[in-house]
Amino acid sequence: MFSLKKEIWRVIHRILNPSPQPLRVDVDDLNKFFATTAQRTTANTETDVKEDLLNFVDTLQSNVSDDAAFHLRPVTFNEVLRETKGIRPDTSTEPDQLSAKYLKIVAQLVAGPLTHIINSFVAVSSFPDAWKVARITPIPKSNNSNSNSNMRPISILPVLSKAFERLTHYQLVEHIDFEKLLKQNMSGFRKGHSTTTVLLDITDILETAYFVQ
Repeated sequence: MFSLKKEIWRVIHRILNPSPQPLRVDVDDLNKFFATTAQRTTANTETDVKEDLLNFVDTLQSNVSDDAAFHLRPVTFNEVLRETKGIRPDTSTEPDQLSAKYLKIVAQLVAGPLTHIINSFVAVSSFPDAWKVARITPIPKSNNSNSNSNMRPISILPVLSKAFERLTHYQLVEHIDFEKLLKQNMSGFRKGHSTTTVLLDITDILETAYFVQ
């Protein structure tokens, strides 16, 4: 009985803690593959899809007056403090070696200087090059680690880069919602929306059509 329990736990441990598989692809080739993913995706995109996307962008632009155009405003001390305190302490310190754990601890002290730094970049419409550098970790999509196309690139960005992006994201979403630039029934990646809201909309449309008949 004891040996059976031991074997069961050995299997559970093997499932929960799989042994790392050696990478069997050339790292230089893999780097080129990742770097050219966007070009390949664009080249393989159907012309109709591209035209639909361009038409959608044109529609958005035609519905927005100059007064309603989006402009990134300076961030406040409290906004930066909120984002700094909200950093997950277990976030990786790669690639700039800035520890998320200790940045969170000294958030009250560094929020002021960070606000000044971020607003300096906002004023000149720029994003610091150092915050664009990421450490890429290739993760196999399946057990096959021999093919470049089977690798998923996981980017580890600097902690401050993520904070800046979230601050920008909040302003952009706020602007889109205020100006009502998206259709009311669009649910993808929107706060308060999900697949559930989509299903409810579809159900409502079907029921309405059924009773009208």
